Amino acid sequence: MSAGPLRGVFNCAIASAVALLCGCAAAPAGAPLVDLTFIQDGVTSTDLAIRKLGAPTSQLAASSGGKVLMFQIGQDGEGLHAHWYAYTKSDWYDFLDRWATYDVRYSLVLVFDPRGVLERHALVKVRAR
Repeated sequence: MSAGPLRGVFNCAIASAVALLCGCAAAPAGAPLVDLTFIQDGVTSTDLAIRKLGAPTSQLAASSGGKVLMFQIGQDGEGLHAHWYAYTKSDWYDFLDRWATYDVRYSLVLVFDPRGVLERHALVKVRAR
């Protein structure tokens, strides 16, 4: 077997790998746009918040017996984005990369009572470093 056919296969494999890597290097798709007007104290449920915003970035027990859900919200020229991640190392790095690209970043804190109804909320601007 001559080197010619193998070289062609090798070059094709290299070209395919480069094309694949270039596609991966493109900016990741942004997190979904969100409208926060659905958030109303005394009305919004835990289930609705998670349906609209995705998985919370953090969850704690509230002193009232309910729970506190925290979401990262990024703002760019398109609007507000709910920014969440799965709990794996690779997703965490992807989360940080995308989180850093937003013009303005917020933490949305939702405090729910034991029945799962929103007691109070706050949208806190995160300072840039």
